[in-house]
Amino acid sequence: MIKNIQIRGFKCLDDENIHFGMLNIITGLNSTGKSSLIQALLFYCEATEYSRNGKPFILTNFDEMRNKYLNSRELLISVNDNSLLLTSDESKWEQASPNSSFPTKDQGLYYLSENRSGPEELAKRIKNPMVGDDGCFLFNLFDLYKSQPIEVSLQKTKIQTLSQNLDYWLSEILGVRIELTSQVVTSTNLKISYKFDELPAVSPLHLGAGVSYLAKILILCLYSKPGEVVVIENPEIHLHPAAQSRLGVFFCWIAKVGVQIILETHCEHLINRVRYETYSKNITAEKVKLFYKSSHRNPFQKIELNEHGRYISESGDPMQFPSGFFDSTLTELLEIG
Repeated sequence: MIKNIQIRGFKCLDDENIHFGMLNIITGLNSTGKSSLIQALLFYCEATEYSRNGKPFILTNFDEMRNKYLNSRELLISVNDNSLLLTSDESKWEQASPNSSFPTKDQGLYYLSENRSGPEELAKRIKNPMVGDDGCFLFNLFDLYKSQPIEVSLQKTKIQTLSQNLDYWLSEILGVRIELTSQVVTSTNLKISYKFDELPAVSPLHLGAGVSYLAKILILCLYSKPGEVVVIENPEIHLHPAAQSRLGVFFCWIAKVGVQIILETHCEHLINRVRYETYSKNITAEKVKLFYKSSHRNPFQKIELNEHGRYISESGDPMQFPSGFFDSTLTELLEIG
């Protein structure tokens, strides 16, 4: 699990110190440094993996990664209080080596990029349970484990398998009965289709793109185990506002039972539903953290929720969400009357 991350001199991030909860929402305006926070975490994971394999980690694009506003000559990324110092030609650990239990990609930490693959009738088939940054191996992962039970705490249905729990959430979020099926067609390919309402086998290419995007998110989270970390960029892609809201219910369920979720999102519907889930006592307020970036020059603003689902500062004082985001259309709506 990621308890905290400190970043200095990385891209537009000057000196950030972020303390994570179980459900973490990174939001704010475009091109302000939200993705840079996730990128720094991924670099740290990559350096950790290199170290365990006895290889030096060199940031080959150091000049692109350093904070040019401050003319940074070194970058610091510290996770769970173990620092990694990066320069143009070397990397150094503050401790002798990274924590042996720290997660790396596909080994306790799973990452799904905003540039993930969409609908595909033929999915890649491989032997290893991998995710792929663009999610290209998630249907393969589903096929490998669809008949196996998921973690007891993640189960939402009487039938404990990954397949049954996936179908439950697909139907719950999309508001229509839908089931994912996979079939081996060659040594390297799977055929993907959906049972949709009363139709037995519908190609993903004939359904809305949001179905495939959502399915991959659900597979990834349901495959994870308590104590592991899931990082997803823009989970709301191609989903209707009502489905975006219900996706917030899903993330609260997953985080509540111990899988740490880190989301980068611009979705008001998802965030507002998380607030409502807190208000409804479906997740405790202390598990939810929000981090808002208003400008590439400003640091992240830390925002929390109280038990009533209302925004509070780190010190517990009531506050409004930063201006220019949720109220972007308020003036126009008031003018319409």
